[in-house]
Parts: sequence; structure tokens; C-alpha cells
Amino acid sequence: NLFFWTVLLRAVASWIGNDRSPGVAFLGDLTDPVVAPVRRVLPPIGGIDLSPLAVLLIIQVAQMVIGNLLMG
Repeated sequence: NLFFWTVLLRAVASWIGNDRSPGVAFLGDLTDPVVAPVRRVLPPIGGIDLSPLAVLLIIQVAQMVIGNLLMG
């Protein structure tokens, strides 16, 4: 859940053009190991990086699948 919010904050900050602040750079350092491979498959479209949204979707689906498996 914490990683979900970290990716979301990083995505919003990049979309509003605040990529260079130290806080956003730190969030990027935390999230890029997961987001970068997705970014290679899903490059920015029209200057908008959609890879964080894909990562958020993957996280949500994984949580649902794991939850269903654990609940039986």
C-alpha cells in the first residue's frame, strides 16, 4: 500500500512538472526500479508517462488475486 502511494505521488509530481525537487527525485529513486521496465514496454505518449499508471494497475490486480487466493 505504501509503494502504491509512492508511485502515485511520483506520477502526479512528474505530470505537474515538478521533477527536479529533491523530494520527487527521492520518490523516483524508490519507484524507478519497478517503473523503468514498464516504461521500456510502454513509452511516454504525447509527453505523458503512463508507465506509473500501469504499475498501479498491476499492483491493484496483484492485491486482488493474492487476496482471493488467501480467502479461498
